[in-house]
Amino acid sequence: MSDGHRYWNGDGGDTWARTMDVSERNFASMTAVLKSRAAAKPGEQVLDVGCGGGVTCRELAEQVLPGGAVVGMDISATILDIAAQRHGGADNLSFTQADIGTVALPAEQFDLVYSRFGVMFFDEPPVAFRNLRNALKA
Repeated sequence: MSDGHRYWNGDGGDTWARTMDVSERNFASMTAVLKSRAAAKPGEQVLDVGCGGGVTCRELAEQVLPGGAVVGMDISATILDIAAQRHGGADNLSFTQADIGTVALPAEQFDLVYSRFGVMFFDEPPVAFRNLRNALKA
């Protein structure tokens, strides 16, 4: 188990869970710019890496309707539990606990990979980015 995995499934995840709502408000304008640049379109399959509490997942899931879907991926079970409780009702949104540096994603599954903060926590960035590239449709 990596240091990041231990941190986000321990004190780090607990702290983020306690401060999540304040953080989301503080990051709202930046998040709006990122989502605008990502330009998710109806029908697209989207992976949100380091999805945290799921706010961006929910918003992206709305953007890809009809026909699209979003998978929110995070390393923290604590934070994903909150995401699922708050945003798990959408038919086109699912959450999964995984480390993109070690998970084997199906090839060419996603049209768009989005990450607000997740990439800065990759233990092995070259491996993680290779996995993400392989998961993107050509």
